[in-house]
Amino acid sequence: SAPRYTLSAVLDYPARSVSVVEQIVYANRSNDAISELLLVADTQIYPGALLLESLTASNGPAVTSTAWEKTWLRVQLERPLQPGEAITLEAAFTLRLPARTADAALRPMVFGWSERQTNLVDWFLYLPPYQTGQGWLAHPPGYYGEHQVYEAADFNVSLQVIGAPAGLGVAASAPEQVDGDWRRYELKGARTFALSLSPEYQSAVRTVGDVSVTSYFWAYHPAAGQATLET
Repeated sequence: SAPRYTLSAVLDYPARSVSVVEQIVYANRSNDAISELLLVADTQIYPGALLLESLTASNGPAVTSTAWEKTWLRVQLERPLQPGEAITLEAAFTLRLPARTADAALRPMVFGWSERQTNLVDWFLYLPPYQTGQGWLAHPPGYYGEHQVYEAADFNVSLQVIGAPAGLGVAASAPEQVDGDWRRYELKGARTFALSLSPEYQSAVRTVGDVSVTSYFWAYHPAAGQATLET
């Protein structure tokens, strides 16, 4: 079965920090016994952005140690994960969102906050594809260009916003279901899951067949927002 990510995130909007509890259910679909898992955490690009508080396995072989290598967390297991066997990982971490400013020392920023917008992009830990006989398919980030390799996975995401400004809108990778103080999302067979929040968003929706597409834009870009939707 495909990997499954369950994410519960509490965003303290004024403090620009996110407390995250993540569960990953991963089945070894290769022909290899895997003794080391590789978790990708692109938030490590930004100094001090990620504080990993715990990582354990609640099902399958136990986690014995972890070590960072660039944006990768190497996870040693007490015994190899056998072909067809599944493991459930539980992680808790805090994100201190960086300011989205132009910095010659950093690659162009999408993740982080500005006065207008907060973006959670590549914000959680994930497992890249594993290739039999070759290992994990992962690339270090360059200054420009794409480097991520995502395996299709199922996502259940819950978001709570503390201190939300009036009129806060959330653009997400799936339709939103409001559940008290929580916003909940479900997405199957997807490569990743992103969230973008702003009190200034305006939106337009068009439905084609059984698919609804929503365009989010600023108040002074209505023509561009509509053109994007039509395209």
